Amino acid sequence: MDRQYVLKTIPLQGIVRSRRRSISAEFSEDASLLIRAPHWVSMNFIEKFIEDRKDWILRNYQIALERFRTMPERRYEEGEGFLYLGNEHRLEVGKYPERRLDLVDGSFRLSSLYLNCARKVFLSWYRGQAARYLPLRVEQYSALMGIAPRGIRISSAVRQWGSCSPRNVLCFPWRIIMAPESVIDSVVVHELAHVQDRTHSKRFWARVESVFPEYDASDRWLSANAHRMIL
Repeated sequence: MDRQYVLKTIPLQGIVRSRRRSISAEFSEDASLLIRAPHWVSMNFIEKFIEDRKDWILRNYQIALERFRTMPERRYEEGEGFLYLGNEHRLEVGKYPERRLDLVDGSFRLSSLYLNCARKVFLSWYRGQAARYLPLRVEQYSALMGIAPRGIRISSAVRQWGSCSPRNVLCFPWRIIMAPESVIDSVVVHELAHVQDRTHSKRFWARVESVFPEYDASDRWLSANAHRMIL
């Protein structure tokens, strides 16, 4: 297999090996293909995996490519839209002495004093919101599911919506706070279920569905809107 391209036309970002038990394929924000595989899987096995799923890969590459082409370029200008809890809020820039950035009456208000570091200001705001909001959702669903993780961590991951470490620490990217509340809850339930079951077995999915039957719709929302969840 060509290490730069697969199926002749699709750029390969790389192959990430871990202690996972199965192989998966996903597209990054720049429409390159990322393969995730267990440590023990051979390159021949990965090549066969790609060949067996070439129809899916080719079809979804076109979707990922179109999303990449329409991905917004952040300028942090007046009127630009930013997602928070599934809703888009327009940016207002002005002389706001109270705070660097705040969400007021459905609009983001950015102090003009911080325009030269607007991305850092937005990133700090989103991380703060995620750090406050996510533990509350984990606490609620932990009680409902009878599952207690050992902790929560907020990350800058761009290709995972959540993970559960071998020590049962749940990790979520700050940008998940851009998604609707129902989507966030779906991700939380998914990772809590991994505390008891590391696989994606039928039993695992049955557990997720018993708590959050709409998880398919949440996955579709993330697939359709991931390209908008950027700074």
